[in-house]
Amino acid sequence: MESAGSGPEVLLTIRCPRSHHVAEVIDTAQGAVYRSVVGSHAHGDRDRIDTGHGGHQRGTAYVDLLAAEDPRDDALPAGCECGPATLSRARLHQAIAAGERTVELAAAQPSSGDAAGGGEATPQQATTAQPIRVSTGRYVSAAGAEYAREKIGHALTHAPAPVLSARVRLSGHGDPAVSSRVVAQVVADVGGRSVRVQVQAATTREAVDLLQERLKARLAGIDRRGESIRRLRAHGEHEWRHGDAPRPQLPYYPRPPETREVVRHKSYALAEQTCGAAAADAEALDYDFHLFVEAGSGADSVLYRTQDGSYRLAQADGRPEAVIADLPGMTMSTTPPPELTVEEAATRLELAGQPFVFFRDKVLGRGCVLYHRYDGHFGLITPAGVG
Repeated sequence: MESAGSGPEVLLTIRCPRSHHVAEVIDTAQGAVYRSVVGSHAHGDRDRIDTGHGGHQRGTAYVDLLAAEDPRDDALPAGCECGPATLSRARLHQAIAAGERTVELAAAQPSSGDAAGGGEATPQQATTAQPIRVSTGRYVSAAGAEYAREKIGHALTHAPAPVLSARVRLSGHGDPAVSSRVVAQVVADVGGRSVRVQVQAATTREAVDLLQERLKARLAGIDRRGESIRRLRAHGEHEWRHGDAPRPQLPYYPRPPETREVVRHKSYALAEQTCGAAAADAEALDYDFHLFVEAGSGADSVLYRTQDGSYRLAQADGRPEAVIADLPGMTMSTTPPPELTVEEAATRLELAGQPFVFFRDKVLGRGCVLYHRYDGHFGLITPAGVG
């Protein structure tokens, strides 16, 4: 609930045992919204995350609706000076319903970490023994969850840093005309850095096997500080993939165009980084494109892979001469993105036949991305803190 001249109401504040700010839930017109800062923290500020700290607060702002699309998607990333943490959506809902205004995470247990509790994991409790959460959808074999837990658990033993959390999603298409009917995805927090892999295959077992191998390869590209190992060279179009074949584009479900809608809206503070750093993030997260603010030009930018495996940059306000050139072989688009509404972007996406469209939102005035999801619907990514 908001009043004129004031910010959104804070429904719940989450702090660690040392009173550092971990996260908060605010009330908006779209519903309860969760906010935190994940990644590196310079120090443990006890202020709210939206308070200016003179540039001392580092990391990436994470913003998401508290109500998840899938009720099984319970985990929320968070962090403070003490380290990364994983919070429970269900626990936060319960706290708000009970009228709580502040939640303090439990202190670390001196035992081996097998104490019951579920819910949230504090920074001190997070270890490599964190269980792997597996969710399955329709058209996935009954034994798929246990098979995925075993195979992905084995792959995570190759992680170069503690695995703080891991979740696997298995979903399938019911249309027999779709050749690769099973989509498998894993998202793991390795030493405070997100690692994401998504694959597709004809059967659950094939998808899990492929996911395991792709995850092991991805973990091999991360050093113990959690940063991607970059071996970028000006020659060799697939050098960035460390010899792997380029990942085939995930086909999206052939849903009738009139039934497609935006079912996922992500809004976060865009990281200000160079193209080389953006490429490292895209690699670690297995993204086909990455929306960020290019450090040299200060422009909203999207970095994506072309069909030949090289990187290409598009910017909302192109200033090629100001772009920091630290990504060998990268090309730049000289065509400014169209200025569109979300509805117009959806129409353009349908007509273009591309996996995503980069556009300047007419309302926000910022660079945004509308993309095809594997289920045939749309996903939307917009910068936070605008309007």
